[in-house]
Amino acid sequence: MLRRWFAETLDKFLNRDNISRKTCQRILSKDFKNFFKRLFDLLFSSTVIIFFSPIFVVIALLIKFTSRGPIFYVDRRIGIRGKEFFCIKFRTMKINAESKLLELLKKPKYLKEWKTYYKLKKDPRVTVVGKVLRKTSLDELPQFFNVLKGDLSVVGPRPLSESEITK
Repeated sequence: MLRRWFAETLDKFLNRDNISRKTCQRILSKDFKNFFKRLFDLLFSSTVIIFFSPIFVVIALLIKFTSRGPIFYVDRRIGIRGKEFFCIKFRTMKINAESKLLELLKKPKYLKEWKTYYKLKKDPRVTVVGKVLRKTSLDELPQFFNVLKGDLSVVGPRPLSESEITK
């Protein structure tokens, strides 16, 4: 049934605009794939958000009651085709982490590690709850809201920050 619809649609395009069959197939198959990828993103991310909502609440409460500051960390990232968006994560670091990083990088041990890996293995800025969230990747759960918005896809490259792109 799907194959017949595809063939009929293809014939309409070919007869109307005198486009080659191969070009038309390529255009339609790309749109078809994009449609189903987006549909999968919407269904999967909605399901994850609904089923994991109790975990969202528990994590939010743990963050709020164990450290000062907001529950979420929002960072500007570069997405598909260079489009900027705000990536949402659970906050895993103490407040003023950026200024604390500048202090840490004055020490050669931390500076070398930061320049090599762009992260610190035993980062003193990470909260107790943040260590668990990072180890289990639960800090990434709010990114399913980005998937719903269309900023990210469940299957696709990881969004980069500007500083990662310039390196």
